[in-house]
Amino acid sequence: MGGKRRPQQRLSIKASLRKCNISSIFNDDYIQERFLNDYAQKKFSPATIKSYLTSIAHFCDFWLSKKSQDVGYYDPEAIRTTRDKVKRWGASYRKECGKRKWQKMEEELADIITPQNINDFERSSAAREAISMLGIFSGAHNIDLTQHKFTVIRDFLIAEILFNNASRSGALANMKVEELERARKEEGVYVVGIQDHKTVHIHGAAQISLNESIYAWLQIYMKEIRAQVLAASPSGSNSGCAYVFVTWNTEKMTSSQITA
Repeated sequence: MGGKRRPQQRLSIKASLRKCNISSIFNDDYIQERFLNDYAQKKFSPATIKSYLTSIAHFCDFWLSKKSQDVGYYDPEAIRTTRDKVKRWGASYRKECGKRKWQKMEEELADIITPQNINDFERSSAAREAISMLGIFSGAHNIDLTQHKFTVIRDFLIAEILFNNASRSGALANMKVEELERARKEEGVYVVGIQDHKTVHIHGAAQISLNESIYAWLQIYMKEIRAQVLAASPSGSNSGCAYVFVTWNTEKMTSSQITA
């Protein structure tokens, strides 16, 4: 189970299985009352509930494939019954999932960033401060770097890249130094291919475009600013050293930190 998942996910699945009573997973009454009615319908969206039910159905198929008593609980008929019911329950959420999809689109349209929003940001005091500091760092080396200066510059660059690309935050959080170094120039724009992102299996590498100004600012950030932060951290603590955007503590940034 979880053979195609990442190592951390596989460990989580294994730990969960050790703690739970396996037979309860195949008890459709238990799933309906304890999971659906008492918990999921109060906490999750229809799409999330459908996803969980699909996972339970897959787990039933996995358990049936064992075909042996040595795996613990094994009642083929009960497992098949639960699997079939769970599949029907999941299918019943299709209409709600479709409705929620359109609701979400409307919400996103209402929150869409406008040219005026971008213009306001680029004229803001934070943006002006970041550009000013980038200019100072570009012309001199070994300037003292404070956490405030680092954060203002890093967050300004992140915002500029997101505004120019409308990409997922996860792709930017996972941009590696080597990927930035391999950026190719196409018609005056630098394009960075990022492999580690949510939909890479469907769309391939995420393509992040950097205009001349942003690319030049990133070079200053990498050589004069980020480098100072990494150099000042204790040896062996640079968990984010492979990534372009890091925290003050040199840890890799998460997608939630990017969008915060």
